[in-house]
Amino acid sequence: MFDRTSPTGSPLSPAQFPDMDIVRGVPIQPKASPFADVRPDYMDLAATAARSLPKPPPTKKATIWDKEHISETLAGVGAGFFAGQNFGDGLGAAAQTIAGRTRQLREEERPDITYGGPGDQFEITTDRRTGAKTVRQVPEFAAAVERERAAKNRPDFKTQTDMRSRALFAIATQVPPEQRAEAYRDLINNPGFYGVDPSGMPREWDDRYGTVAGTMGLSVNEGLSQKRDDAKLEDDIRHRRVVEAQGNQRVQQGNAKVLQGAARVAQSAAKLRAAPPSTRKPRSGTLSIGTAMSGYVYQGGDPANRNNWKKQ
Repeated sequence: MFDRTSPTGSPLSPAQFPDMDIVRGVPIQPKASPFADVRPDYMDLAATAARSLPKPPPTKKATIWDKEHISETLAGVGAGFFAGQNFGDGLGAAAQTIAGRTRQLREEERPDITYGGPGDQFEITTDRRTGAKTVRQVPEFAAAVERERAAKNRPDFKTQTDMRSRALFAIATQVPPEQRAEAYRDLINNPGFYGVDPSGMPREWDDRYGTVAGTMGLSVNEGLSQKRDDAKLEDDIRHRRVVEAQGNQRVQQGNAKVLQGAARVAQSAAKLRAAPPSTRKPRSGTLSIGTAMSGYVYQGGDPANRNNWKKQ
């Protein structure tokens, strides 16, 4: 019978079973929201990335009584307890089993640490339970590897001395005196550019140091050969100067001869321009200029002036 005092009027009313379909007798499925599929793609990517992430590390240390280990622990305790001939032996065996399981669990939690890479400068930590590996560079090992590499690539003492001497010799001989201090300072501040080890070298340029250290890379024979080459160079320069002076002198002498030739040409031209002497006899008591100046060469100017005539 129906309970008419019930506000729904029936024990099978939808009000009493809001999650059931009374007609079909199945649970009512919640209606999907029309906006359920309208969501950004990055939400799907974030959800996929979250599912692919590894399990977070445990927040506390594992014990033999955890859900993952309690079965093995109880089995070991029971086997040890019932293996003894009396209660004391069984209890001792059970205690040893518990201690052994605890020790084994602690050993499994301890990561495996190995070293690898160039010079074993990388620390590789492996989780025994998950197999995950973590690589970390050890700064002390990396610095040691770098020092070893630098020492291996560093040239020997003779090579260092030779390279340093070459650089100093170049500064002392190829760079003007007013620029040597700046060039040497650049050498000290940028030794890698010049392939020079600046250890032990002064910080500022000194002419004496540059002269002495610049020739230290030479052997005795090389030094003597360099000295002979320098002397030969000075002789060549001196000979070149003498040859140039002689050439200038010959040029001056040639110019003087040219001037003398020009003077002779001018004299010959003056002779050609002079009037020939007259062949007429002068009147009595009177001499013509040609007769009076016979035996003289006209030099130009006023013909009546005797100074313009030169005796032949």
